[in-house]
Amino acid sequence: MPGGSNSRGSKPPTAPASRESTGRFAQTPSGGRNSVDVPSSGASLNIGRSKDIQESGSEARTASLLTLARQYYKLGRYGDARNVCEQVYQTDAYRTDNLLLLGALHFQLRNFSEAIFYNQQAIRVDPHLAEAFGNLGNSLKELGDLDGAIQFYLKAIKLKPRFCDAYNNLASSYMQQGRTKEAAETFQMSLILNPELVEAHSNLGNLHKAQGKLEDAKRCFLEAIRIRPDFAIAWSNLAGIFKDQGEFI
Repeated sequence: MPGGSNSRGSKPPTAPASRESTGRFAQTPSGGRNSVDVPSSGASLNIGRSKDIQESGSEARTASLLTLARQYYKLGRYGDARNVCEQVYQTDAYRTDNLLLLGALHFQLRNFSEAIFYNQQAIRVDPHLAEAFGNLGNSLKELGDLDGAIQFYLKAIKLKPRFCDAYNNLASSYMQQGRTKEAAETFQMSLILNPELVEAHSNLGNLHKAQGKLEDAKRCFLEAIRIRPDFAIAWSNLAGIFKDQGEFI
């Protein structure tokens, strides 16, 4: 298909609320001193507080590492981001925000089997994690299993009905299968949910272009560019149409 399609499911996730760090440290009691005559119950309380301090410090370090990993991701330093996330994984193999990020990083590095592994791990921890199902769909789509990808996108949408990225990627899969009517309707749904989803505008433009609806395709590409002027894919696709028509921009 000219121009190709744009998947979005593998972007760096934000931490789910259930795992989010508060950023606060437990504090030691102020004033007074413990003597050798402190009762055993008091000693146990102090040990418990010390443990809280250690756990809070560990959580703060983990949050800092994940922030660093996301910064590396945004810079395209996927290998560095992966190395940081693997440090977190060694400490807590059940943290879903880190598992999602590891899956996204391996997707960008085109290690699709590893991307599948980490997203499956995230689903084992949280079977209702729509983002993990969407990311599994992205990996299967890249591996050529469109039927499998579609099933995972549908599952992601069932869990999160306003998941615009999943709609966009589902529509792209329909498009690759030649199911143009379903693709168009699903792209439109993604844009109803998020009118500024440039990938959906561009993908819908590619669908129109493939159907010979060049003016509709132009409008889609121009809308994508209006929203994000540096969106190179839309510029390239638009230039292709003008070239085919003997025009220049």
